[in-house]
Amino acid sequence: MPKITNLRRLRIKYNIPLRAMAEKLGVSTQFLSCVELGVMQVSKRYEERLQRAIETLVAESIEVLFRMEREFDDYNGKLLQESEVPDEC
Repeated sequence: MPKITNLRRLRIKYNIPLRAMAEKLGVSTQFLSCVELGVMQVSKRYEERLQRAIETLVAESIEVLFRMEREFDDYNGKLLQESEVPDEC
């Protein structure tokens, strides 16, 4: 039975799609899944690359949440009013 690495536990716990992580690393989802399950061993250099990719994902997520918080503050008491800004979704 494959083991579950801390990487997989974190990725699942914080809802980071396998595809997003694989794209950030420039590898296939199959390769990353094997690494996460401990089926495939990787070099220390690859683990450092993985560390940097996660740090980047964390920084990007923090920035998105800060932007959401600022915009939410702008809408204080007006959440259900019609938006004056074009839809960016």
